[in-house]
Amino acid sequence: MNYSKLCKYFLNATAASIGWLLIKCVMRKIKLLGTPNEQFHEVLFFNEMCHSCVHKHMTGQQCQNVHCIDRQVKRMQQMIDKSKYSIDLAIYSLSTPEMIDALYRALSRGIKLRLIINETCRQEMITLSRLRRCGACVRKPPMTKHLMHHKFCVIDGHKRVQQLLRRRNCDDSELIKSNCPLVMSGSANWTNGDLYTSYNSVIISTNSKLAAELETEFCRLWRELKNPNERDSYVLSPW
Repeated sequence: MNYSKLCKYFLNATAASIGWLLIKCVMRKIKLLGTPNEQFHEVLFFNEMCHSCVHKHMTGQQCQNVHCIDRQVKRMQQMIDKSKYSIDLAIYSLSTPEMIDALYRALSRGIKLRLIINETCRQEMITLSRLRRCGACVRKPPMTKHLMHHKFCVIDGHKRVQQLLRRRNCDDSELIKSNCPLVMSGSANWTNGDLYTSYNSVIISTNSKLAAELETEFCRLWRELKNPNERDSYVLSPW
């Protein structure tokens, strides 16, 4: 092999090595940062600014209000619509039509909905009855001095998804790895009063630790509220 060929071979080998190092570096970055959907955090504020764009909606103008009430509620609906397997909702009160419709849509797609709720006014009892007929399982705490005052939702929690997949006899290892739990939690009940006329906030996050802790608390409550001797129409499903 002459000198020129040796140099050419050496340069090609060096270029290939550098190229491979760059590829590995990029792969490390991808693994470290993850895809854009893996980590997502957002805070929705419900305040007096939510209604500052009403005149634009009434006149058909484009709304650019980041606190727009329509935007905030639709954002919460979008999170429900993203569910792939399950929704675990612990809420004091539920009456906002837009959020109830989102739950109906989820149930129609075969999403498993578990709901723990405290309030039992007449209108909510009608809503809960309809949700149960669509496949939801609803439980409520006994009438004690302790109110179920949580306001959080776990979408596609790892434990719940794993449970559902195993019941379907699915190989869950890869599906669990690709699953991305999402939580919504804050000060707001899913009522018109809290979302439309009060100061509240809702945090949306895919933080895995936060999702795991909220899911653990929901599962604890779900087991705690299971009473085989309780003749309660709210407890209708074993799942």
